[in-house]
Amino acid sequence: MLRDPARTQVMLVTLAEETPINELIETAYRLEDQLRVSLGPVIVNGVMPVLADIDRDPADLIDAAGVPQAQLSTLRAAGQWWSTRCNRQREELERLAEALPLPQIELPYLLAPLSVPQNRSN
Repeated sequence: MLRDPARTQVMLVTLAEETPINELIETAYRLEDQLRVSLGPVIVNGVMPVLADIDRDPADLIDAAGVPQAQLSTLRAAGQWWSTRCNRQREELERLAEALPLPQIELPYLLAPLSVPQNRSN
């Protein structure tokens, strides 16, 4: 039953990062070669969305968004970090596709505000 691809497929899950992808590729080959099980699509968790204008100079947005001048360097650094991270993830996903030609299901990195615990006094 486990070797029948019509009945059983293994779906592997990874992050779009170098080490997890290396481990997934190694695991996939072992599953196929040693156990002879069929592999299904690869699930890639935490893929950061490409944001439009992330590389745009935040100085262009000061008036429109009401951003204080003092925060420009922080905004530039954040935009560069995000852009670099997205590019690295894309490179890793391409490497995964070359090493393991299976469909990829990308699950997005979910952005959520940090919740700050409230002080409760009794």
